[in-house]
Amino acid sequence: MFFINGKIFVNGKFLPGGFHTEDGRFREILTESPEIKTIVGSDVVDLKGATVIPGLVDIHIHGAAGVDFSDCDGQELQRMAEYLASAGVTSFLPTAMTLPKEDYLRAAGNIAAFEDKIADGSANRKMARILGMRMEGPFLSPEKKGAQNEVFLRKPDLVFFREIFSQSAGRIRIIDLAPETKDADLFIKGVLSGSENPINSPELQKSYFVSPEQSSGLVISLGHTAATYEEAKRAFTLGASHVTHLFNAMNPIHHRKPGIIPAAAERENVTTEIIADGIHVHESVVKTAFKLFPRRICLISDALSCMGMPDGEYMLSGQKIHKSGGVARLENGTLAGAASSIYEDMLNLMRFGISPEEAVFAATELPARIIGNQTVGAIEAGRYADFLICDEKLNLKEVYVGGEKCRF
Repeated sequence: MFFINGKIFVNGKFLPGGFHTEDGRFREILTESPEIKTIVGSDVVDLKGATVIPGLVDIHIHGAAGVDFSDCDGQELQRMAEYLASAGVTSFLPTAMTLPKEDYLRAAGNIAAFEDKIADGSANRKMARILGMRMEGPFLSPEKKGAQNEVFLRKPDLVFFREIFSQSAGRIRIIDLAPETKDADLFIKGVLSGSENPINSPELQKSYFVSPEQSSGLVISLGHTAATYEEAKRAFTLGASHVTHLFNAMNPIHHRKPGIIPAAAERENVTTEIIADGIHVHESVVKTAFKLFPRRICLISDALSCMGMPDGEYMLSGQKIHKSGGVARLENGTLAGAASSIYEDMLNLMRFGISPEEAVFAATELPARIIGNQTVGAIEAGRYADFLICDEKLNLKEVYVGGEKCRF
C-alpha cells in the first residue's frame, strides 16, 4: 500500500509526504517528494493532510480493560493487547508487580506462549505487539514499596531470576531493582556481565531471541528505592541504565542529599520514564524533568486493570484497588498505578507545554530504543508498519498494525 499526502513524523520531525508498506513493514518513506502526489491506483490511501505518527510503545503497563497481567491467562492477555491497539498503543511490555514465585512463573509462561505474536504480530493484526515482559519486583525496597505487596519482596536473587527468565523463554526485557538492597551489586554484575549472566550463552541467545534486532539484552532499572546518591551512582557504574517512574517511589532531590535523580541526570547513558497523567507528577515537575533529561525521558502509563473501565473495584496482584474519578488507590488510600493510557498522557504532555515532537518521541522511538528493539517505534524502512492516523491536534482517528487497518 502507498499512503500519500500526509504529515509524517520521521526522524523527529513532522514532514509532508507519505510511505510505502509491504509484507507488514515500511518499505520506503517518501517525504518532501514531488512524485508522491502523482501515485494513483487501488492500493493508494490519500491521507488528505492527516498527521501520521508511529504506534505508541508502552514499556511499563500492568493491565487494561479489566485484565491484570499479574493474574491473567493467555486469553485475557490477548484481550488486553486488543484493547491497547484500539487506544493507539501498538507495542507493550506487560509488567508484573511483586508476586509469589509461582505467580511469576505463570506470568512468564503466558509470555512464552505468545512467542509467535512477539516475533511478528501475524497471529492477530488487531492486537498490540507483546515485546516481552517486565518484572517490577520483587527486588525492591520495603521503605518505598508504594502499591507493591511487601509480603513478597525479597533480596536480589540470581537463581530466582534465572528461573523466571527461563520460564519466559528469554523474554524478560526490564528488571526493576532497589540498588541499596542486600546483594544488589552482585545481582547487577551477574545479570549484565558476570558468569551467571542468563543471556551471555550463545546457545540461549540462539533459542531465545528471534533475531538480533528484537532485543539487545536486559535492562536493569532502578526503582522503588530509597537509594542515596552514592548507592545509585555505584549501580549506574555497574551497568544499571534506567530509572523507574521518575519522582514516584524514590527520595526527592535534596540540596545536601541529592539521591537517585541527580545521579541519573549526570549520566548521559541513563534513561528515565515518567507518568504524565497529571496525578502522579505535577505538570510543572514534568516540564522540569524534560529539561533535566533531554531526549532521555520516555512516557509510560503504569496503567492498571481499571484502564478503559468505569469507576469501581478492580484487582492488582491480589490486592483490591478502587478507581474513582480517574484515580486508582489501594484500600488503605495509597496511590496505585494509573488509569489512563499513554496516548492520553502524550496529549497531556503537549497540554503541559512539551512540544509535539518531544511528546511523540517520548511515547514511541525512545521506549523502543531503551529495550533495544529496532522493529517498532518509528516510521522507518524495515520496521513494522505500525502507525496512527491523527488530526492536526494529534487526536487519534485510525490505527494500523502491520500495515493493516484495525477495525474495532
